[in-house]
Formats: sequence, structure tokens, C-alpha cells
Amino acid sequence: MKKYFIILLLVSAAFLMADDQADELWQKAQAIAQANWRWVAGEMELNVSALDDDNSEMMASSLMFSFELEDGEIAGYYDGGTRSGDLIPESDQMVQGMLSQDMSPDSSSIFFNNADWTLEVTKTGVTDKVLKQNCAEFTFKGERPGEDGKPIPMEGKVWLALDTGVPVYMEQTMFPPVDMVKRIDNKITYQYKNDIFTVKKLDTITAVEAMGQKVKMKNAVKFKKYWWFEI
Repeated sequence: MKKYFIILLLVSAAFLMADDQADELWQKAQAIAQANWRWVAGEMELNVSALDDDNSEMMASSLMFSFELEDGEIAGYYDGGTRSGDLIPESDQMVQGMLSQDMSPDSSSIFFNNADWTLEVTKTGVTDKVLKQNCAEFTFKGERPGEDGKPIPMEGKVWLALDTGVPVYMEQTMFPPVDMVKRIDNKITYQYKNDIFTVKKLDTITAVEAMGQKVKMKNAVKFKKYWWFEI
């Protein structure tokens, strides 16, 4: 009898720790993401601001960028912007920082679960209407690889359309192992039209603490005019 209860406890524990990546809806989301990861945004609108204690925006900047294919590489262009009403020159540090980014499409995501992500997915059983679509809620946690080789702990929720498995919306929190950066909160709005799955909007709040001062930065990015990048 004692052995029976031990086996029962082990089975129960395994059930509680079960990962739901084999769920049919999650599998559909993976297939959609894997078929669409090479889309590149041709236009990007970036709005950056600092948040005060009341989460009111200060020192707001608005910038526009475009991206084209040139000689097999993705070339970025600055299309103008303003900061607190003043024009931002192309020599601005923020502009140059954006233009120096590698905009090549990246297949790395929670829907691919590369071996080094240590991802755990749970279907909560909760259904809700999100962005006018009936969705199933999934939670996830794990560690995504960082640029310096240090893993970035993360957790969040994602909502998948009940009929198709298309990802609709995600809320994600990352805790980078970086001095001063305490957490990064992302809200990602997806779009799916004519079998094309892309990110429509990304809203990010980064919490920074340095020399006893706490600062929050808000980035709101809109993506448009996607084009396919052949490899």
C-alpha cells in the first residue's frame, strides 16, 4: 500500500509539472510562427518617452525608419523625427543606435522553443475575448539566450485564437542580468491577414535603477509594410 501511494504521488507530481507545448492549439501557433518568421517591417514608427511617478510621459521623441533590401542585405534609413517639438538630426545618438541594429529576421521565439530556452508552457483553461477574438490563455516561463551568453529569465502570458491557434496578444516580463536594468515589460500585438502573421505593435516599459534613482522608459513601436526576406 505504501508503494502504491508513492507511485500515486510521483504520477501526480508529473501531471502538475506537465508542459503543454504538445497541446493542439499551441502546435498550430508554432506552425504559423515557423512559416512566417522571415517577414521584415518596411516601416517602423518609434515613440520613446520617460515616465514620471504618475506614469505621465516626459521628453517624448517620435522617429520614423524604413528598411529595404540592398545587395542581399537589409539597409536602414532614418525618415525624420522630433523630440519635444524639435527636429532630431540623423547624427543623434538614438538615431544612430537604431540604424546600427541588425534587422535581419530572427526565428527565435517562444513558439520555436529552441533547446536553450528551457521553456515551460501551461494552458490555463481560461478563455476570453481579446482584441475582438475568442482566445485561449497560455502562460509561459523560461530563459531566453542573451547577447553576452547570459540567459535572461522571463515569464508571461499569450492568447491564441480558439479556432486557428493564431497568436493574438502577449504580455511578457524579462529580468535581464544587467546592471541597473531591473525588468522589461513587453506587450505585443500580433496581426494575421491573408495567411501572413506579423507583429503589429510592441509596447515596452524598461525599469532602470542607478545611484538610488529609479527611472522608467517607455517605447511604443508600430510596424508596417512588411516584405519577405529570402535567405
